[in-house]
Amino acid sequence: MNWSTFAWRNLWRNKRRTVLTMAMIGVAAFASSLALGYVIATFDAVREGSIDSGVGHVQVLHHGYLDLIGERPLQYGLTADEQAAAARAVAALQGVATTARGIDFDGLISNGDLSYGFVGEGIEPNREPPGFFDYHTVLSGRYLSPANAGTEVVVGAELARKLGVHVGSVVQLMASTAHGGINATDAQIVGVMSTGNKDVDERIVNVTFAAAQALLRTDRASRIAVFLSDTAHTPAAAATLRAALPALDVKTWDQLVSLYHQVVALYKNQFSVFGAILCVTILLSMSNWILMSIVERRREISTLRALGVPAATVRGVLIQETAFLGLLGAAAGIVVALLTMVALNHAQIHLPAPPGRVKPILLEFTVSPAAVAAVEGAFVVLGVAAALLATLGLAKRNILEGLAP
Repeated sequence: MNWSTFAWRNLWRNKRRTVLTMAMIGVAAFASSLALGYVIATFDAVREGSIDSGVGHVQVLHHGYLDLIGERPLQYGLTADEQAAAARAVAALQGVATTARGIDFDGLISNGDLSYGFVGEGIEPNREPPGFFDYHTVLSGRYLSPANAGTEVVVGAELARKLGVHVGSVVQLMASTAHGGINATDAQIVGVMSTGNKDVDERIVNVTFAAAQALLRTDRASRIAVFLSDTAHTPAAAATLRAALPALDVKTWDQLVSLYHQVVALYKNQFSVFGAILCVTILLSMSNWILMSIVERRREISTLRALGVPAATVRGVLIQETAFLGLLGAAAGIVVALLTMVALNHAQIHLPAPPGRVKPILLEFTVSPAAVAAVEGAFVVLGVAAALLATLGLAKRNILEGLAP
């Protein structure tokens, strides 16, 4: 006898109860799939956004740059020789999309009447990835010209508002030089930008890499950011660069972006609680389904036992029934969830900006085959677990009592 066919036919003996239980499983699978799709999309967005914002997949730094506090700006920056050595090592890498040097510095910006502290970035605008300009969104004017060595500046929207300046205004930048002195220069605002973070927009100033070097009177760089064509190649690229540049520090994006790990930890904790509640609910629901089935079919089960069918075989049939139940219910929920995710992605829905941010968030879902398989497998396992729990005492049941009317 084909016991799988027997289990399949038994599944539809009480169609109403089976369909209702499948519907409950489907709703749970739908919610789980949507939540997983959103969480994975959030992880991807934070990762790629952080990389494209200027961090890069891999950064080459002077040894100890992130740990040591220098008495002067760029005291532990990359020297010209180190930059040249890093450039040669990066040129030998496969899968490099672009590289960009950067300088981090701070100082004062003034309109002649008011002065505010700023956090500056020296940028090579012609070498940054396209995603860089999604993070540095120009609200008015334009971004920096690669050919301009020192007369242009792009400021954050909140900083421009506090200074009362706009595109075309001339401001003064003052900063400590790499030799311990003070240097100042006039610069014209060519653009006002937003990073999406109000706190950052109150302080950020972008100038060209050459302008930053001229202001700080140095030939050093804070970092060389390496952007790869595929994030999956990051570990291999970092290992190759570490071998080629033993005297320098090579850091990957996940070592530099603490926000990513915070977001991952937050969502994992939230989803763990959500998943635990769903699992308990579905486990109880499927256990109730199989217990009701056992009660209604006690004479059938006892007859099978009386004919010599082992208790383990009968138990296996019931386990197959709940496995089918979980498989079909989850599959239906996942299909609806996938269609919903595609529709919502196509709709381009924006959520309100969270506290501290000024840009709305695009509601996105990632369709992950691994996540789909995990949800499907989880509900099949729950079905098997429910049947195992519900049939624990099946072998001890008295056959004669089961056959009694």
